[in-house]
Amino acid sequence: MNTIKLERPEQVEALIEAALKDVSVLEEATIEISPSLRRMNLHLEGDYDATITPTVMRSLLAIQDSLYDIYSLEKYGHRRRLSQDERESVELVAAVKPGTTSIDVLLDKAVEVLSHMSGDQVLVGIGILSGAYLIGVLGTKAFDYFQKVAETKQRAAETTGYQQLVASSVTAVLEGQKEFLKTIAKEPFQSLKINGTTVDRDGLKALVKTPRQKKEESDEVYRGLFRITRIYIEEDGTFIDAIHIESKTTIPYINILKDYIPAGDYQWLKDAVRDGKGQPVMMTVVAHEKAEKIEHAYLQSFDKQELESEN
Repeated sequence: MNTIKLERPEQVEALIEAALKDVSVLEEATIEISPSLRRMNLHLEGDYDATITPTVMRSLLAIQDSLYDIYSLEKYGHRRRLSQDERESVELVAAVKPGTTSIDVLLDKAVEVLSHMSGDQVLVGIGILSGAYLIGVLGTKAFDYFQKVAETKQRAAETTGYQQLVASSVTAVLEGQKEFLKTIAKEPFQSLKINGTTVDRDGLKALVKTPRQKKEESDEVYRGLFRITRIYIEEDGTFIDAIHIESKTTIPYINILKDYIPAGDYQWLKDAVRDGKGQPVMMTVVAHEKAEKIEHAYLQSFDKQELESEN
C-alpha cells in the first residue's frame, strides 16, 4: 500500500487538486500528516493579554463547523446536524499563550477520529486530507474563495460517489475558511499572522468580499393573447397594465407610444378592459428586463380587426 507523507501545505494542496480530478489517487494510499499540518497558529498583536475575544472565538467556530461538515459527509454522505457525542469527538482544541494573543488551534483529535471512521481507505483519505487542508493551508495562499467554492460545488453536482465526496468536502473546507477570514477581519488587531504569514485587514476583506453581480439586461418580446387589466390616460402618454395569458406574466405600465396608434383606436383598448373582464387582445409587447424584473415596456402592435369582430 502506498504511503503519502504530507509535510508542507503545498503538498496538501497538490493532493487535493489531484483527488478532485481523479479520486483513485487515494484508493490504495495511507496518508500521514505531519504535526505542523494538524495545527493552525494565530498571532494577534494589539491590546491583548492571553485572551480570546468574542470575534476571534466566532472565527474559530467557523473552522469548527467545517470539521462537523467533514465528519457528517464522511459518515452519512451529506451535511447534517451531529449528535452531541459526535460533535465532541471532532472538537478543536485552542491553546492560548501568555502576553500577546498567540493561539494554537489543534486538529490532532479530529484527525484521529476521522482516520478510524471507516475501513474504506478512500473515506479515511478524504477525511483526514480535508482536515489538513482546513488548517494547514489556511493563510499560506490567497484564494479567490467565491470562485473556488463555485468550482467545487459544480464538480460535486457533476459527479457521484467518492469523487462527489471529495468535491463536497473541499467545498465545506473553503466555506469554513472564507467565514473564518471574514469574521476575524472584524477584529481590531494591530497585526495578524496566520500560520506564520502576515495578513492585513484590507487583504482579508478583499479575499472574502462578495463580488457584485452585473445585472443582466435584455429585451423580451411577448406575443399572443393579453388580458388588459387597467388603462392610464395621462398628460405624458397612455399606458396599460396587461397579463400575457400564455406565460402568465404581468407586465405593468406598457407604453402606448404617442402617435404610434391613432387616437380613435384607444376606444378599443378601453373596451378591452371592462374592469378587467374584457375579451383578451392579440398584442405584441416588448419588455425591457433587468435582473429578471421588468423595468419598462411598450406596445409594438395589436390586432385591431380582432377587437372589431368582438364588438
